Amino acid sequence: MNCKNYFGIDKATIGGFEIMSIDNEKLSKIKNVTSFNDKYLYFESNGIYSEFDFSYINIKKTPHFKSFTAGIKKVGHKNISYVYIEVTNDDDKPEKNLYPLTTEEFSRKIDSIITFLSENYGIELIKTEFKFKDIEISLNLTLKEKFDSYYPVFDTMLNLFPKSYKNKNIHKDGTSTTGTFKAQNSRLSISIYNKKKQMLDTHNYLLHSELARFEYTLKNSKKIKEIFSTDKIDDITDEMLKNFFKKQLEKDFFKNYTNHIKKMK
Repeated sequence: MNCKNYFGIDKATIGGFEIMSIDNEKLSKIKNVTSFNDKYLYFESNGIYSEFDFSYINIKKTPHFKSFTAGIKKVGHKNISYVYIEVTNDDDKPEKNLYPLTTEEFSRKIDSIITFLSENYGIELIKTEFKFKDIEISLNLTLKEKFDSYYPVFDTMLNLFPKSYKNKNIHKDGTSTTGTFKAQNSRLSISIYNKKKQMLDTHNYLLHSELARFEYTLKNSKKIKEIFSTDKIDDITDEMLKNFFKKQLEKDFFKNYTNHIKKMK
């Protein structure tokens, strides 16, 4: 497989769905479904009211998504029904994890998930206004040397990250199989790790190139809207993702690295 540098959406949690119908008989026969019926899921769309004998539905990992959750949350004095889907790119074939999705590919994947839920679980969804609840944006970087030889570089990068990253962790040995460098706060995180080793350890998939994975995670919709001025999936483009990644890495590291070098002279 070609291990070119590649950029895109690695995983995300999305909302903006309503349930129009549920085939209770079909759903009850599937083993990877957890459900409760102490309250009632309730949706209203275009004047159509839909109520179901469930307060919570969770579907674990499938060939099309990592998890599906429908439930009820209290907002003020009201009970609001919600649907969230956690989307990844390695659900059916582990090697897909190597290649993040473009925004167009991500949208097509959502359409395939809606069809999959209808055909296999009897859950009919409609789109209201697709939104990101969180998003992980990734870059593959092909290395000339083994990942371990770049530890001093990644170590320096982490130490130069701004103080806004309150938690900085370096796992070079037994505490992490992939050798992970991570800095994070409550709204944003960055991880740098050995993608070749992770693919072998997690997916039993051997790469012949040395590969580093850089990942920025925007942890909530407030941060996403702060960066892109929207959390709507259809409004966020590949170019917007690339600009964010470039500017954030410049802000987090390269600017501080330049100042660090100047001080050393």
